[in-house]
Amino acid sequence: MENTSVNTTVLDLLFRAADRNPSKTYCKSANHEFTYQQFINACIKLANEISNKNINKEQIGIFLPNSILFLISYFATLISGNRPALLNYLLPDFALGKLIDNLKPSLVISDKVLLKSQSIIVKIEDYLELEESSIDETDFRCESTEVGAILFSGGTTGIPKQINHSHKCIISMVDRMEWGWPTTLNERWLVVAPFTHIYGFLTGVTNPLLKSGSVFIPDAFDPKLIVEKLNSEEITVFGGGPPAIYQALLSVEKFEKNQIPYLRVCPGGGAPFPVAVHNMWKEKTGIPIYEGYGMTEIAPISVNTVENGAKLGQQARQFLIR
Repeated sequence: MENTSVNTTVLDLLFRAADRNPSKTYCKSANHEFTYQQFINACIKLANEISNKNINKEQIGIFLPNSILFLISYFATLISGNRPALLNYLLPDFALGKLIDNLKPSLVISDKVLLKSQSIIVKIEDYLELEESSIDETDFRCESTEVGAILFSGGTTGIPKQINHSHKCIISMVDRMEWGWPTTLNERWLVVAPFTHIYGFLTGVTNPLLKSGSVFIPDAFDPKLIVEKLNSEEITVFGGGPPAIYQALLSVEKFEKNQIPYLRVCPGGGAPFPVAVHNMWKEKTGIPIYEGYGMTEIAPISVNTVENGAKLGQQARQFLIR
């Protein structure tokens, strides 16, 4: 696979998507909806709040659940010239404390008070109905070699290990995801994997921007609700993840193709898929699950593709990167 992307940083993805479609919905939750322009306005407001604390080129923790606020905080951190560290919102207090002690962030952005670090408490109400801000990407230039996201991998030890991903690395992962699961203009994404996980980060934060997509963020994983939203939000790309997610949707009463008429792309990963899950999903929906394999350090590594067909129980097609 040859890297031909015109984007060199994650901010390129955001600003170019916003420049192409400023009035289009970028992200939506049960209660709020932001166009690309409104989202930029919110990011710049929070970025200014960070800059007013005289923090630059430092590590900033983001401790939030999947939400519009998470997206605003992530991109605002980049716009302010800092390095976002994505902290698992479900970590117990003791484990979170240990992680923060090791990370030593200059600031943590959260929706609740944290005693171990200087913090900004964010509320969605503070970022609604803002004055329009410039989306000239030249005002917010960063280098491809700079850190674009800090993730954490538990691996087999259970001890989180810090993984610093450069913008260049992230863009390469974005391009590989797009190669493995091709999308079109104006896709509508629904993602249930945590944004702090590499799969949720790619399918929920970065890849929807590649072709000016829209992201619906559910408040929680309720299988019945997810099936309803796949229909009512006209979702075309379901960032499902491991087999347990697909099995949960299959358990919804009378789950059939007519309940998800818009869906067309179903990536899978995070754990091996039983052949029975592949077959049942295809039987119920008419849509194959294209399974991939990756790690926090690099994802995806291999993937079944539309071009090569779904090989059940394996991730067949490896990436050749030049």
